[in-house]
Amino acid sequence: MAELTLFFDGNCSLCVAEINALAKRNTKQLIQFEDLHQANFAVHFPDIDSQEAMKIIHGKLGSKVITGIDVNYHAWRLVGKEFWVKPLAWPLTRPLAKLGYRLFAANRHSISKLYAKLTKQETPDKQDCGCAVPTTYQQSSHTNKVSDEVPHTERNIDSERKIRQ
Repeated sequence: MAELTLFFDGNCSLCVAEINALAKRNTKQLIQFEDLHQANFAVHFPDIDSQEAMKIIHGKLGSKVITGIDVNYHAWRLVGKEFWVKPLAWPLTRPLAKLGYRLFAANRHSISKLYAKLTKQETPDKQDCGCAVPTTYQQSSHTNKVSDEVPHTERNIDSERKIRQ
């Protein structure tokens, strides 16, 4: 069973890039990834305000809702890369990391557009943020439907959205 449920913006190429990096390392299945844009999100996760989660990353560590750098810290810790994010927990660096994350979160759509342009990713016309088309992430546990094109451990977000609708 997953220790952390991580809620992410599937329309943000940078967000999805991090989810993909985490998913590759999530071999023990300790993290469950949930796209904020999935159908019936509020039904599946009534304790998560999707509008607030679009502003700052949200997660659930057990039954406790966590946000911001705490989500990043625990996600990378659970995939065995705690040494990458350990400074996020240090008393001297934590306030700076929180400020840096807030600045990033407030500007992530613009940053994501630039990232998509630099990495030559296509930008879907219908996405508000103009972010690049996401690649893959692990399927959530509340649906049993699986896409035939993608291996069991990863899912194509666009296919997953069609399945859930």
